[in-house]
Amino acid sequence: ADIVLNQNAVVSVDRILPVGEQINLKCFRNLCSLELDTVPINQLKGLQNVRPVLKYLKVSNVCSQLNEILLKCGADMATEYLWENLETANFSGNHLGHLDSSLRLLPAIKELDLSYCELVDAISLFCLPTITKLNLSYNQLTSMPALSENASNVLQSLNLSNNLIVDLRGIERFITLEELNLKGNLISVEQTLVHLNDLANLKNLNILRNPVTHGLNYRNHVIRCLHSSIRSCEQFILDDTTLLFSERKVIGAASGRLKLGSSSSQLLKCLIDSINNILKGKKTNCNRSREPPVTQLAQPSSSFYLHKSSTETEREESSSPDNTTTTNKLPPR
Repeated sequence: ADIVLNQNAVVSVDRILPVGEQINLKCFRNLCSLELDTVPINQLKGLQNVRPVLKYLKVSNVCSQLNEILLKCGADMATEYLWENLETANFSGNHLGHLDSSLRLLPAIKELDLSYCELVDAISLFCLPTITKLNLSYNQLTSMPALSENASNVLQSLNLSNNLIVDLRGIERFITLEELNLKGNLISVEQTLVHLNDLANLKNLNILRNPVTHGLNYRNHVIRCLHSSIRSCEQFILDDTTLLFSERKVIGAASGRLKLGSSSSQLLKCLIDSINNILKGKKTNCNRSREPPVTQLAQPSSSFYLHKSSTETEREESSSPDNTTTTNKLPPR
């Protein structure tokens, strides 16, 4: 009776089960929490019987594909059925490599741990509508996970530490994010930190052990890229250290200047180049218009001096009876 009414169960196998021997969960009719560790998946029976009532599930070193648990339910070879009450699932330590579509059977999942699963992509996470806490640490991901619009608006905690991420593009979609762990990745360009500016609810950020942290004034640059509303958060933590009062003053200071994304920057550069080319063309034309031909410069100068010479000659002739110039006349004795 105690077994039947028990709501929690931990099943761990530290030995090889004999052929034909099975682990049967049928007797746990009211099971709410289940942990499976190193259990041969093909010798696990009765999982489909507890599937409708489980709220917490932890599976370690058991499967190589999620559908072996979520769809087939081990040796039950079950048909498709929703885990309608499952809110927390931990699949850490299973050598998955890829996620499959069986995640769609978790409509109520809120916390999901997929750390140490050797994942190279996380595309199937798009089918999770209500995820609030997601752990993808210690995998081989190179970019931000793609979540549904609804999940992007409710996600609060994201752990992407110890992956191969180089760019933060896409992180701006998670507008409700409060905790973000990017420790131990390959982020090296400061410009990509501008995507943090849309995370107005962020309270804890970790970017330690990334190449970008070796830059001059790195910490100050990150703080300036944060959303300005974070100034009101007195306990904001960056790299495991609470911000100083002096640091809080510059939160969001560079966000307006750095808001331009890569595509906008390229557009702006093209616009500037076009304006420079136009100005350069106008300057060339202007210089040409100000530079009259040599004949025009020589002709007015020559006529001017000729005219002046003629006038002076007439004036000198009228004042000198002997046709000698005034400048050559000797003063009277």
